[in-house]
Order: sequence, then C-alpha cells, then structure tokens
Amino acid sequence: MILFQCRYAPAEIFAAMGAETEYLEPENADPSPAESALHPTVCSFTKAAYDAICGRFESGAAEGVLLTACCDSTRRLYDALRARFPDRFIFIAELPVKADGAARDIYLGGIEALIEAYTAYRGDSGAGFDPARLLAAMRETDEADEEEMDRETLLLGGGRTGKPQIPSSVTDNSVCVGLAGAKAPAAFEAALERAGARVVFNLTCAGQKNRFYKLPPEGASREEVLNAYVRGVFAKYPCMRMVEGIAGPGDNENGHGDRQKHSDGEIIVSGADARRAGLLKAIQETAAEGVVYHTVKFCDQYAYEYAGLRDALEEKRLRLSAVDVPILKLETEYVNADSGALATRAAAFVEQLRARRGSAPSEVPPRAPIVLGVDSGSTTTGVVLFDRAAGRILASAVVPTGPRVTESAEEARRMALARAGLAAAAVAETVATGYGRDSIPFADRTVTEITAHALGARFLRPEVCTVIDIGGQDSKVIRIGGDGKIADFAMNDKCAAGTGRFLEMTARTLGVPLEEIGARALAAREQLTISSMCTVFAESEVISLVAQGKRVEDILWALCRAVAHRNEALLSRVSARSPYLMTGGVANNLGVVRAISERLSAPVEVPPEPEIVGALGAALS
Repeated sequence: MILFQCRYAPAEIFAAMGAETEYLEPENADPSPAESALHPTVCSFTKAAYDAICGRFESGAAEGVLLTACCDSTRRLYDALRARFPDRFIFIAELPVKADGAARDIYLGGIEALIEAYTAYRGDSGAGFDPARLLAAMRETDEADEEEMDRETLLLGGGRTGKPQIPSSVTDNSVCVGLAGAKAPAAFEAALERAGARVVFNLTCAGQKNRFYKLPPEGASREEVLNAYVRGVFAKYPCMRMVEGIAGPGDNENGHGDRQKHSDGEIIVSGADARRAGLLKAIQETAAEGVVYHTVKFCDQYAYEYAGLRDALEEKRLRLSAVDVPILKLETEYVNADSGALATRAAAFVEQLRARRGSAPSEVPPRAPIVLGVDSGSTTTGVVLFDRAAGRILASAVVPTGPRVTESAEEARRMALARAGLAAAAVAETVATGYGRDSIPFADRTVTEITAHALGARFLRPEVCTVIDIGGQDSKVIRIGGDGKIADFAMNDKCAAGTGRFLEMTARTLGVPLEEIGARALAAREQLTISSMCTVFAESEVISLVAQGKRVEDILWALCRAVAHRNEALLSRVSARSPYLMTGGVANNLGVVRAISERLSAPVEVPPEPEIVGALGAALS
C-alpha cells in the first residue's frame, strides 16, 4: 500500500505498476510525536500526517508514501520520514509553480523518476510500468467521477462543462455554502452541515477529487498515455503553489494560456486571479449564499490568500461585483476540526446567511408574548424576561456561572421571575445563547452569541454599527450593516489574552479586586507597556514592574491598554466603524473602555447593563 496526501500526486502511476494506493486523511492522528522530529511551528496537518504515516509503517499496513513538494513543511516531513524509515519507499514529487506546457514537461519528468525509483525499490517483483493499466485506471476514475459532476464546479482547467444545481437535499432552512482554502478533513464539512449549512462545492485541497481526462484510444503509446494523464492532473482548480496560473482549453499549441473567457467577461488567469476566478465561477453556478474559507494553523500562505480574497469581495475587484456573498475564515488544527469554537462560528455564519434571505410576513411564525433569554457565559450567566407585545424588559438577573452551568441558569431564571412577579408557566418560550447554551435543559431553542449580541445591541442602540463584546474567555467584534443585519464578525478564543480572564489573572497578582481595576487605572500618571501577547507571560511582566517600584495604577492602565491592543486586530478584521457599543462584563471596566476608545479615536458607548445584552438578544431572536 502506498499512501499519498495531495490531489496533485501522480498516485495512478502506482496502479499502472500493480500497487494499491490510499489517500491519507490523518484527522484522528496525534500531532504531538512530531514535535521532536519536525518543528513546533510546522503546520498541524503535517504533524498529524507524520504520526499517521509512522503508524502505518510500523504496523506493516503501508510500504511507502508519495509526497508532493507543495510547501516547506512537507519537505521537512519527507526528510524526517527518510531518516526514520530508510528501508521504506518515500518519494517526493515536485509540483511546478506554473501549469503551462513547460510545467507539464517538468511534471512528466517527475513521473519518469517515480517509475524508475519504484521499479528499483521493488526489484524483480514485476513492478514494471504498463501504459495500458494506467489508461484503464484513468478510464475507471473518469467514469466514477461522472456521478459527482453536478457538485464539481471548477471548469477553468478545461474539464467538462455544465452548470451544477443546488442539491435537492437543501431545505428552506439550510443555507448553501462553498468551501475554499486549505485541506480540510471530513469532520469539518460534517460540522458545517450540523450547523445548518449545505456544502454545494468544495475547492479545498481535499475536495478536488476529479481529474478530467481527454482519453487516448486503446493501444495508445506510452508517450500518448502519459501526456493525457498529465493534462488531466492539471485540469483542475490551481494549487496555491501554482502562483503563475493554470492551463486550460485556451492554451495555444505549446500549452501556454494567458486568459480564459467567462460569462462575466475575460479574466486574467494568473496567480491569485486564477483561484479567485475559479471561486467566482463556483459561487455563481451553485448559487452559494456564502463561502467558508478553511486555514490550518501555521499555514501562512492560505491566511494571506484569505485576506486578499476578502478584500477582493469587499472592494469588488476582478469583476466580483456580480457576487455578493459573505466569507468566513475558520482556522483549525486539522485534528480538532469539529471543536466547540468552530461550531459556534459556523452556526453564527448560518444565522447570518439566513438573516440575509429575509422572510415574507406569511412565513413568520406567531411570536410568544413573554420570552426568557439565557446567556450562559464562561464567567457569568445572565437572563432577561422580555415582553414582546410591549417591547420591553420585564426583569433581569446575573449570577456567577460556576462549575455547574444548569444550576446557574436555573438560579438566574428563578431570580428574574421573582423580580418580575411571574410564575415559570408565564414564560412561553426560552432561548439560550453563550458557550453553555446546549446545556440548558429548559431552553426551547438556541442562538449563537454573535446573533444574540447583535440583536441586543441593536435594540438598545438602533444606530450602532459595531458591537464589541469582551467576555470572560473570548472576545467578539460584530459589524452591523446599514440594513441592520450582521455584515461581518470575528472571534478570538484561542487563549485568554485580551479577555476578562486576562484582567482577572494579572489583577490578582497586584492584589486588586476586579471591580476596582477600571477606576484605579484612570488615575495613572505614567504610560507603561505590557508587551507579551500571552497571559502567563504578561503576568510575569506585571511582577517585574512591581519589582521596579511602578505604581499600581500605572500597571493597571497598562493592562487596560494591553486588552485594547489585543482586540484591535479583531476590529480591523471586520472593518469596524462607529458608532461603537461595548457589551459583556468587561464593559464595566472604564479603563478598558477608554483604552479601546483611544485606539479607535472614537467614543465607545456602554449600555447601563452590558452583561445582559446577550440574554436580551436571545429573547429577541
């Protein structure tokens, strides 16, 4: 068995040599063993691949692996595997940076080298290359892919034509999204579908399964078969590595193509333009309502492409004015592609896309008069009793969440009902939000924090354009469009930096109660700096400043400024603009509010009870 992990790998060559192949998807592998063999900053997919390949080698389930030199991490993987398993067949194929005729010649030369290497590895075991077997494998793949053509939308590479339709399984309540970006495991797509999305195209590395061959006749020569095979490999959405573009049906006789005609005009097929043009075509032909762009942590190439693509969509470059779809970036470690953080982002994106559709009045179900909104946060649990008929808050309560989410929610509900003078039976519907929303047994439905805070903020301040929510363990920035709907959002929950936990931990070192930080920070006289991005290291900096005899007030102001600095990237990511409204418990910290306001050079408003905005939004949803 030969393993391979790239759709551009010439895996079918092994079928022509009598060997079996398997596409490697190491989503259940352990990336930690690769720490010593590779490098800590190597991407998590490569680390997981190392563990999976080693396991297959050690168990005897695989005799070799075929890699593609698509990045430095894969080259490092190749070196590490060669050093550990010198007796295994470990081959790395070069991937050209172009897809013209010259590049195909280079790729063909690599195939010849692969054939020679594997023949030498197998010795006299009959592993000779047979063009007829390769042609049979090409024909088998070609026929097997026929059924998937309705979901394969990339036509840039000269494949078959046709317009895929939205799958019949898409219901009125589902939203149609497309996938792009870096290789994503099957669990990633499954998580999106559980959130209410239906994936209508997949242009990630893992999603491009088809190869479109112009098959030569039976009895074709070795050269004819290999040339047809190579053209089929390159007849697809270009790899990130292919910065100079792709070849297509518009190639001249030497295989060079400069432009490709599309229904919306002529687009230059080179570099990032080729990938953007392919994505545009996929969006148009599947009627996708949004795009989810997947990146793997430490894979900067895709992060850069996302930034450029997002700018192109916003600035209407490359004739993208014909497409008006939101794009969401989701970063994973590949092996944990179905985490709670990802589920929240995916669900919020689905809610955003549903809101963009709008609903006819006849489609809106009757609204219960009294509803209870519950915001189960990491630090506190807030509830709001809301009268929809009167359009006002009846009562609210906030309690510490503690170790038992359900008990905290029950206690907050009891307090709010008592304050309103109502019995539990008076509540017609309960809507939960927050990280513990799925653990509230008395909730009738749930909504994400993104939607909840946007709705709550809009109710309190209809003119608000950007909502800044800093909670106990995560931060969120939400931009609201002119139509009152969510235009974009960003979350940071990779660590506690820039959150309430950051303030709590560092303030504890100073012996200052959390509720006193803001007022005392405003009495600062000196501008100190907390430079560490990590909460643990920042605490060490605080200790150092104390040892230097710095005033506590000055250190607290430095902490508030550090929180503002750590959330500045989120504000920039969503193109935040005023008016600003800050929600969440940290909004009670006047020092942080002032620090953010100074960063933005604009006032940041705080509602009277910022910690109940999420619960209010849940009740309004």
